[in-house]
Amino acid sequence: MGKTAQLAGDKEAYSKFLIEKYFKLVQDNRYDWRLRFRLAFAYYFGGYRHYAKSELRNISQIAPKNPWSYGYMAIISAEEKQMG
Repeated sequence: MGKTAQLAGDKEAYSKFLIEKYFKLVQDNRYDWRLRFRLAFAYYFGGYRHYAKSELRNISQIAPKNPWSYGYMAIISAEEKQMG
């Protein structure tokens, strides 16, 4: 059984695993916006919205014509606004 399958039932452990995995990959591939998206989602689903938004801003600098980073930043900002 793979690591992903082992962690599937534990959201916190799975998020931590993904954050560590994609953080390392991004360090070696700083301009790969696809890896940064995966890291941003790992942060988001791990409850680290601030870090997710930071990665999405990085994506908007690397790939300014990619509309998805702007859309997800807006969604996270709206959620934060609702939460107070």
